[in-house]
Amino acid sequence: MKARTILITTVAVLLLAPTVLVAQGFPGGHGGQGPGGFGDDGLRFFERMLPRMAERLGLTDEQREEIGSILDTALPEIRGYIEDLAVAREAYHQENDPENFDETVFRAFAESQVPTQIELKVAIAKTHAAIYLVLTPEQREQLGEMKDRLHHRAGRRRSPGAR
Repeated sequence: MKARTILITTVAVLLLAPTVLVAQGFPGGHGGQGPGGFGDDGLRFFERMLPRMAERLGLTDEQREEIGSILDTALPEIRGYIEDLAVAREAYHQENDPENFDETVFRAFAESQVPTQIELKVAIAKTHAAIYLVLTPEQREQLGEMKDRLHHRAGRRRSPGAR
């Protein structure tokens, strides 16, 4: 059961929020960051939401197997990029005193992260595209509706005065 939850969580992360990994992995990202730079709060959100999402999409056993194969191939590369960003971020924080911010040093650090961030985004996008092709047209439509609802709710929470 745990492997199924991990698979479903990973699929949702890749399908619903592919850039969250990069955004949260960048220095100064929001939320509690684990070693991979993906905030614990974000991961818990996806873990809670994903079993329902998989049921709503009605993934077949064959689709789950195919998606699992795609992820087995892609995730080591994705995790490698995430780990590289996390290691560099930790090194930056250990080498630089937060009380004495040096914009030049931070800019150099941020620029050094760009190639890895690009490779991470490309790897996630390629994986997203491969998984998307496994879905039926109806599942793709359902997924689009889920994304729209998620973005609508997220926007409402961020808007000042929205309830």
